[in-house]
Amino acid sequence: MSEFDDKPIALPEEDIFEFKALAQTIADSISKMTKPEGTVIAINGQWGSGKSSLINLVRHHLDNSSKTDDLKIVDFKCWWFRGEEALTIAFFRELYSAMEPTLTWKTKIPLKIALSKLGRYLSLVNVGIAGKIISTIGKILVQANTVESLYKKLSCTLADMDSKYLIIIDDIDRLSPDEAILIFRLVKSIGGLPNVMYLLAYDRQLAEKIVTDRYPSEGPHYLEKIVQLSLDVPNPRQITLRERYFVELNKIFGKERPLEDEQRFKTLFDEIIEPKIKTPRDLLRLLNPLKVTWSAVKGDVNVTDFLCIETLRVQYPGLYHALRSNKDYLTKITPSTSRTVSRDGKKEHPLAQRCEDIFLKSEPENDRERLRRGLMLLFPTLAHIWEFDKYEYNLPAGGDERRGVWLPEYFDAYFRFARPTN
Repeated sequence: MSEFDDKPIALPEEDIFEFKALAQTIADSISKMTKPEGTVIAINGQWGSGKSSLINLVRHHLDNSSKTDDLKIVDFKCWWFRGEEALTIAFFRELYSAMEPTLTWKTKIPLKIALSKLGRYLSLVNVGIAGKIISTIGKILVQANTVESLYKKLSCTLADMDSKYLIIIDDIDRLSPDEAILIFRLVKSIGGLPNVMYLLAYDRQLAEKIVTDRYPSEGPHYLEKIVQLSLDVPNPRQITLRERYFVELNKIFGKERPLEDEQRFKTLFDEIIEPKIKTPRDLLRLLNPLKVTWSAVKGDVNVTDFLCIETLRVQYPGLYHALRSNKDYLTKITPSTSRTVSRDGKKEHPLAQRCEDIFLKSEPENDRERLRRGLMLLFPTLAHIWEFDKYEYNLPAGGDERRGVWLPEYFDAYFRFARPTN
């Protein structure tokens, strides 16, 4: 990531997440296609996985390859346009702009008019609003032969050209469901154009859900009929993400950074922080806020505890709010004057179930045990309540010096960045 911001990388030397090999493979595949007819390559990845960075690296390799001198790249930024008609017309406008430099003066104006009309007619066909369909269906029927002839004119013009065209459509995830469906339908309906290829980027699970909602009988098969080659964005190695986290953390905290060999920090990192770092954008979500929040609490909090609380604020806002709203449970020992006994005979603190409901009940079931272990290390009172049969209540040594979050006098400093209750 460039300067560790949210901009996609553009050059191979900026790649720290090992996208280069796949980008080179995709670029080589594109450059070897001599007579493509609507070939569609899809890059699949969840939000923040690096799809745009991968596409930029593909473009870099294509731009620097002698094998692609005849390749024209059309970068169709679909999220710039809103509405089905605007998207369709813009698609053909971008294609014409790429073709125009190699067109003769005799073909320029007729083709431009043809593309404009074709875009408008196809957008009318794709409209999903009943009222508009009724008002325009007559026009569509009247112009049926015209649409076919316009498409044929475009196909013949492309077939006679020496250039190939790669249409890149990134950020399909940003579109509304109707607009995303339109992009897929557009590629499907006019995809077989001579000398045209497509490079699409989207989250396959999200795209399949959108398609399934609209076409229940088709489901994933709808996209399979469009896409000839589907590739997944490589998952960054966890050790690479971990190393990057500490590189950026050192820039923010300097000498006050937590020691990586400190057992308490290592345990809390494993339980609370690292499981939420799966993509490059996860790193941004966790680290960028620290560039602002740390300066406001420096000297008032423990670095390790603050990192954990900030991670919870970003990734588990419900749990963060519950912690902030229940200071007494977290900072004061609650004497047990009575003991409840569970069905298996295990001794329990009377507040065990209540704390379970307050702090963990609303969190994803798969995360609860991990969060429970992390919270017990952050707050000894919870360790006493939840593991009453194992531990007596003991505060960690050096609490005042360490400015621990479990101490009443320091607790509020950790929650300065919460939204007001009202």
